[in-house]
Amino acid sequence: MEKESNETNIFGMSMNPNEGKAPKKGLHISPLMATSVLVVIALAAVIVAIVWIGGFSQESILKMNVSIKDRCSDTQFTAQLGDDGRTVTILNQGSVPIYGFSVTMNGDKKFLRDPTGAIASTQSGSIDLGQDTGGAKVNIVPVLLGIGASSGSEKAYVCDKSVQVQ
Repeated sequence: MEKESNETNIFGMSMNPNEGKAPKKGLHISPLMATSVLVVIALAAVIVAIVWIGGFSQESILKMNVSIKDRCSDTQFTAQLGDDGRTVTILNQGSVPIYGFSVTMNGDKKFLRDPTGAIASTQSGSIDLGQDTGGAKVNIVPVLLGIGASSGSEKAYVCDKSVQVQ
């Protein structure tokens, strides 16, 4: 074993040649193993990113084997506010059953359904707003029920067009 020197040069740097070096004995990882670990970490990061980004894409929803967005254009309905100021009677004049409604009143948005279920074509139903409108404008947007193209499960879809009652 070498005798350690505590001498320093004129710049204040140690003259000991072994200072700051890793000890000769001990566990070391080979460059091949380190590269393999880095590749595995990079692949895991790519997989996580793909799954995360995939969550942003919306599944295609079908209604009667057609895109549900196209079926929204087939919806036609009228809405009339009842005398009590809180019940809306809906008449479905379109060719597509309406599953429910997205209702916006006084800035609050909520989902409502007819208690008897979907309102079929040429049928009527009613929804309870839960409070008197007090003369406020109420926007009613139809919600259709379709099937997810890849999952096969039922999914609700809020259409674009609305009817306003007051």
